Amino acid sequence: NSLQYWWYIGNARLQLVQPGYGGSNYALSTVTRQYWIWGQSQVISNSCLQTGLRYEVSAMVKLVSDADDSDFLCNPHLLYMGHNHCPTVTIKIEKGGVDTQYLEIARTIGPTSLRNAGWNEIYGTFTATEDIRDADSVDMYFSKAWSGIQIVIDDVSILPASAATNALFTCDNLIKNGDLSYGDARYWGVLGTPTLEMYGDTNNWMLITKDRGLTWHGEEP
Repeated sequence: NSLQYWWYIGNARLQLVQPGYGGSNYALSTVTRQYWIWGQSQVISNSCLQTGLRYEVSAMVKLVSDADDSDFLCNPHLLYMGHNHCPTVTIKIEKGGVDTQYLEIARTIGPTSLRNAGWNEIYGTFTATEDIRDADSVDMYFSKAWSGIQIVIDDVSILPASAATNALFTCDNLIKNGDLSYGDARYWGVLGTPTLEMYGDTNNWMLITKDRGLTWHGEEP
């Protein structure tokens, strides 16, 4: 129940809030976000990373609007920054006192919902390169929710990728999550401005495109 190891980008400031995801004791929230880039940050021990190894990034996130202190629903499929853009996770690589690279390593998974007390999942993978391994500093941070929207996070982890995840990045099958067995739309995006929704159950999920304004709007792996 402390802010140890956590910092922030910009002047977001942080506070512990209750309850956290799934009824846990605490979650970590920004307090003031005047710019989209502001958010929680933590320095990664890049000396622990193994060059060439893939890592999985995961977190639970919810958004709260300053306007009325209500849970805020974002659109995870927006290609450009906008009012309903969802949070992402980025790493900033510093070498010789210069920020040399910014790599987005995880995004909010769609479809998003206000069910489950407004909590949604952030997920992604990245491969540790020599640039990351040999950097003077590697900062992980949350950002890209619109200004005036507070980011609340819980259950944040960066772990070596499982065998099942690594198998997705071979040439055996070029489509990831093609059977939608994850129960969500990870690895899927959209062309245009439609939205995606999941229908079905544990054994038979399907992905539906809605609000297709033009013939070329649709899903994109």
